[in-house]
Amino acid sequence: MFSLIFFAGVVVATSLGALPDCGKTPIPPDESRIVGGKIAIAYSWPWQVEMCMDYGWGSCDLRCGGTIIDEQWIMSAAHCVDGYED
Repeated sequence: MFSLIFFAGVVVATSLGALPDCGKTPIPPDESRIVGGKIAIAYSWPWQVEMCMDYGWGSCDLRCGGTIIDEQWIMSAAHCVDGYED
């Protein structure tokens, strides 16, 4: 029984090391603070999205940012979508 539990622990520990670094940007930032702000390199923060309102003339009215938490879900602040039905 002990050897089975030990083997299962080794398998779990080995598989955890193979997981990708979720939540870590593949492109290291130059600084650790936002002070001054800089334009981000495209695709360096793949879980961050821009939420905007399209009024139909091809422009985007910036509303807020959001974070992808699943294939069909984006999490954002409530005030970003307050008053919008769709």
